[in-house]
Amino acid sequence: MREAVFYCEICGKPVPLDADYCSSCGNVFKGVRCPVCSFTGDPKLFLNGCPSCGYLHKDGKRKEKPQGRGRTSDSVRRVPPWFIPVISIGLIVIIVIFVISLLQS
Repeated sequence: MREAVFYCEICGKPVPLDADYCSSCGNVFKGVRCPVCSFTGDPKLFLNGCPSCGYLHKDGKRKEKPQGRGRTSDSVRRVPPWFIPVISIGLIVIIVIFVISLLQS
């Protein structure tokens, strides 16, 4: 029986079934997501293919997602984890400067 191969959705490198994070890019895994139907679940559910749509790599290699109409959740770029705190601090600084300038006039 062929072993399941899992790939990091961020960098595309193969990762072991029991990995909690990608050793290549550091992405933390919360579950496995099917590249076709986006079903997410425990890695053990995917050993014989996606439990939702049945998608399975027959050759054991990463395949391109089928071209469909419209946007899927995979086509949306994720915001880096540092982005929201940096923007929040920047907005707070701008608001403080604005309030100080109002009080001085």
